[in-house]
Amino acid sequence: MFTAIRRASSFVSNLAAERLPDSGSFLRYGRLWITGKFMNRLLILGILIISTAPLFAQAQQPNAAELAQKVVSIISGDKAKTQTYCQILDLSDELDQADQQKDREKAGQLSQKINELQKKLGPEYLALLKATENVDPNSKDGQEIVSNLVKLDNSCGQR
Repeated sequence: MFTAIRRASSFVSNLAAERLPDSGSFLRYGRLWITGKFMNRLLILGILIISTAPLFAQAQQPNAAELAQKVVSIISGDKAKTQTYCQILDLSDELDQADQQKDREKAGQLSQKINELQKKLGPEYLALLKATENVDPNSKDGQEIVSNLVKLDNSCGQR
């Protein structure tokens, strides 16, 4: 991303240094504008910047397995968050039972409570939930995530 910005600044300085027969700066840039040279270069610069931005953003997204490890260490290091996580596990079990009994009202209430408790665990936990939506549990990353979360589940003891 930074190299694209450096290239853009050198591009603009080269544009400013371009010499045309008329030495007046207003006329020189006016001719560039009229001939479309300036607009073409500006368009190319815009396309370059826009096309490199997703690559920069993609490089900063953490691996789901690494994120799971980070979340487990955060939650296990905070007793209040560990208790909240254990409450979520208990409510999840109740939700499964309500689902099997087809009790939609109870399931809706439990889902709402779980969502509220998940927010208390912090943005990292929410990011982990989002990151694991498309992870195959049988993949290497999926197995690492599960093994990390099992450690956290074990800290809740017998439920």
